[in-house]
Amino acid sequence: MASLSTRPRPRGRHRIERRAPGARALCVVLVVAGLLLSGTAAATADPGWGPGAPEPGPKPSANPQPKNPGPKTPAKTPAKPEKEEEPEPIGSPGTHAAHDGYGYGYPEAPDCNEATLGTTCVGDNRGFYQGQCTSWVAHRLSQRNGISFSNWYAGRHWGDAVDWKDVAKSMGKKPDKVPTTGAVAWFKRGHVAYVEQVNYDGSIVISEMNFDGANGFRFVTVSRASGYWPDKFLHLADVVPYDATAPTVPGKPRLVSHQGRVGLAWRPSYDGWGVAGYRISRDGAPLAVTTRATYWDRQVSPGQAYVYTVVAFDRAGNSSRPVRVRLSPGAESADRAWIDTDAGTALCGRTGKTGKQKVACTVLTDVGWRRAQLPRRTDWGHVGSRHFVEVAGDAAYCRTVGRLARPRAVCTVLDSTTMTWGRDLRSGRLRLLADGRTWTATDAGPAVCGLAGGPRHQRLGCAVLGEHGWRYRSLKRDILWGAPTSRAFVAQGDKMSYCRTVRPQPGSARLSCTPFYAEKLAWGYDRKSDPKASGPTEGTWLPTSAGPALCGGTAPAGCRVLTWSGWRFVKARTNGVSHAMTQAYVGDGSGVSWCRTIRSGSKYRPACTSLDTKKLRWRADVVAGRSGALEAVNRTWIDTAAGPALCGRAGSEKRQAVGCHVLADGSWTWTRTSGRTSWGNADYRAFLPTASGVSYCRTVGRSSLACTGLDVAPGSGLTWDTTETSTGTDLALADAF
Repeated sequence: MASLSTRPRPRGRHRIERRAPGARALCVVLVVAGLLLSGTAAATADPGWGPGAPEPGPKPSANPQPKNPGPKTPAKTPAKPEKEEEPEPIGSPGTHAAHDGYGYGYPEAPDCNEATLGTTCVGDNRGFYQGQCTSWVAHRLSQRNGISFSNWYAGRHWGDAVDWKDVAKSMGKKPDKVPTTGAVAWFKRGHVAYVEQVNYDGSIVISEMNFDGANGFRFVTVSRASGYWPDKFLHLADVVPYDATAPTVPGKPRLVSHQGRVGLAWRPSYDGWGVAGYRISRDGAPLAVTTRATYWDRQVSPGQAYVYTVVAFDRAGNSSRPVRVRLSPGAESADRAWIDTDAGTALCGRTGKTGKQKVACTVLTDVGWRRAQLPRRTDWGHVGSRHFVEVAGDAAYCRTVGRLARPRAVCTVLDSTTMTWGRDLRSGRLRLLADGRTWTATDAGPAVCGLAGGPRHQRLGCAVLGEHGWRYRSLKRDILWGAPTSRAFVAQGDKMSYCRTVRPQPGSARLSCTPFYAEKLAWGYDRKSDPKASGPTEGTWLPTSAGPALCGGTAPAGCRVLTWSGWRFVKARTNGVSHAMTQAYVGDGSGVSWCRTIRSGSKYRPACTSLDTKKLRWRADVVAGRSGALEAVNRTWIDTAAGPALCGRAGSEKRQAVGCHVLADGSWTWTRTSGRTSWGNADYRAFLPTASGVSYCRTVGRSSLACTGLDVAPGSGLTWDTTETSTGTDLALADAF
C-alpha cells in the first residue's frame, strides 16, 4: 500500500518507502545487497539481487527469525517516539492462512516495520520482504501463471509496489483498465494484488496480503462502485489470455428433501474451454465446490426454507450468472423418507423394479420392526413430485401421474394401526403449473397446491383429499405470485396461506398472504404489508398462534408476523457471533425459537431466543453453559416436546455415539449415548421428532435399519433407548432426481 511519508524521491535511486515511527510496514521490497563503499562515498541501497549476483547471507528459511537482511538504507533519523511499541509476534493469521491454503512459503513472516527497516524485515527467496503484498503477488504469479517472477524478472528491477506500473510499461506490457484473470491489480498509492477471477457482473475477486499493514491476507470481491478498485491492471502473463467468456448459466436446480439432507441436481453449463466446476451457496454462505451437476447438503434442519445458489466457473476464473432455487419447508420427498406415525417411526420408500413398481414402509412398533408392503403395482409418479406426507398419524405416499402438463394427483395411505395399505386415490386433472406445486398436510387431508393461470393472469389452486375424495378449487381473481425465492404455502390446521414477497414498484418490497380454508374449500383476500416496513423479505415461513410469520435475516434477525390487526415486525435479540451454517428457526405451530451456535471464548455454544406470540416480543437468549462436541455434518435443530434441541453425531470413528443439547424449562442439558452407538451408513442418517422426543434413524450394514430414541418427557431424565435394529429392507437406495 502507499507510503505514509511525503519525502521527495531522490533521482537515480530506488525509493524505499518510509513513514512515522511505530507505523507498520506495508508493501516494500527487500534490501539485500551490501553497501558499496568507495572511500568516503555515501552508501547506496540495492533493493534486490540481480541475475548471477550472490545472495546477501543465508537463504531465508521457512521459519525465519527477525534479522537484518542487509545494511540499512541511509535515512533521516526519525523522531524518537514517546513510547516504544512492543514487538509484533512472529507470524500472523494472514501469513498462516496463505501458507496453509495456498502454499505461501512463509507462515511466520514477521510484521515488517519500516521505521526500523532491517531489524524487523526478513527477505523471501524472490527478492521481496516476507508478508508484503509484493511477496504474495510474486508467489501467485509463479504458482498460477507459471512464470518465475522475482525482483529481477525479465532483467528489470521491480522495486516497490508503486514502481511496478512503470517497470511493466518499460518492457512493453502497457497497463490498462481491463481486468483479466491472472493480472496484477495495481494501486497508485503503492499496493499490488492478484486478480483471481472476473465475474459476470464486472466485479473481480482479488487476493492480497498486507492490505492492513499487519500481514493481513484475504480473498475479496470488489467492484468499481465499491470504492476499492485498482487504478491499473498489469498483464505480465495472464492465466488464459483469450478466454474472457463465462460458462452458460446452469439449469434451474431440482430439489429433493429428506429428513436431514437436501439433494440438488441441475442441467450442466457449457463453456468452450471447459467448465471447471460449480460453486454452491446456501442463504448466501459458501457451501461447497463440486465438479458434478449434483450435490447433497447434509446439514439441514427440518421445516426450514433455504435458498440455494449455483454458479459455474471455468479454468480461466470466469463465472456464470447465478441461478437460485428455494427449498420450501414441507413434506418429505425423493425415494425414501422417515415418517413418525402413531405406530412408531417408519422408513417408507419405493421398492420393486421399474416394471413392478411398489411402495413399502418398515415401522418400529412396540413389538419391534414390522414391514408393510403394497401388495399390488402402483405408479411411482413423476420425478420431483414424490412426497411422503404424515396425515392424522398415518403415512401417505403422494405424487402426480399422467401428462406433465395436466397431471392427476394420487395418494396411497398406510393405516399405521392395521399396517395395511389402502387403494390409490386419484384426482381429476390438475390445472396447476409444474413449477411451485407443494404437498401439504392439513386437518382435512393431504393437499397439493400451486400456481395456476399464466404470467398475465396469475392465480392459485388447491386440491384436497378429504373423506369424500378429491376436491379442487382455484382462485378466480388475479394476484401476484411474488418472488420465486419467497413463495410458500403455510399450513396450520384447516387453514393454509399462500405467502410471498411482492414488489409492485422498483425499490419497494412488501409481504402478502392469501388464505385458503381446506374444509370449506374457499380462498380469502390478500393481506399485504406496508412496503416501507422493516424486516426480512426472504427466509422461512412458519405457522404461529398469531398468524403466518416470515423469519430470517441476520442484520437484523427477526420475524414479520401477520396478526389479526396487520403485519408486525419483531426484531430478535442477538448475542455473540453466530455460526452461519447452524442457524434455524424452530417452530411448533404455536411459537418460534431462533436457534444457532454462538461464539463463547474459543468455542461455539448452542443458544436460542423464543418469540412470545401473545406479546409479540423476543425473550432473552438462553446460552448453554457447556458444549458437547458434535460432528459438523448431520447436525440438526429439532423441535421436541420439551423444547428446541441441537442433535448430531458425537465421539469418534472408533467410539461412535450421538448426542443432543436440549433446551427444557429454561436451561440447557447435554446428553449422549453411552457405549458404542453406530452412526450408520453415510448415504442416509436422520434425526426426527417423535411423540416422546427425538429418534436417530439410519441404515446399517447392507440393508438393515436402526433407530435410537431420546425420551424428553418430564421426569425421564433425558434417557436414551436401546437401539432397535431391523433384519433388512429392500427399499430403493438410489436417490432419483
